[in-house]
Amino acid sequence: MKEIEGRNGGKLKIPEKGETNNPNGRPKKSFTLLNESLKKEGYKPLTRTDLIEAYSLLFSIDEEKIQEIANDSTQPLAIRLIIQEMTSPQTAGKAMQDMRDYLFGRANEKVDLTTNGESINKINPKYIIDNITKVLNGGSIPES
Repeated sequence: MKEIEGRNGGKLKIPEKGETNNPNGRPKKSFTLLNESLKKEGYKPLTRTDLIEAYSLLFSIDEEKIQEIANDSTQPLAIRLIIQEMTSPQTAGKAMQDMRDYLFGRANEKVDLTTNGESINKINPKYIIDNITKVLNGGSIPES
């Protein structure tokens, strides 16, 4: 590392070719540090398959078992919070709908914004071109 005088006093450190000013590299992000720490402790990331399976099982167990899991502090907090939403009178309907939609997809909805329920008439492109040609040649479009 070469040092030179700075124009406002002090010294500047200029790295030689192949050297770096940051030998330890870029600092790791907080999520990366958290992930590494939790993995070292034996935790594994949740996969989509695991979540789907857990939701499916929650749909199939009885209320007694649900309460047992909800009160077991060794169970993951996320699962206990999901159960809390499932069993709360204020949020149960929405929670069950969200879980069902996640597992099986949303039901198809038909929306008619423009036709008021009437069928849409298909127009032949040749009809459009012929009528544009007529208008450009001074003719008029026939009423349909």
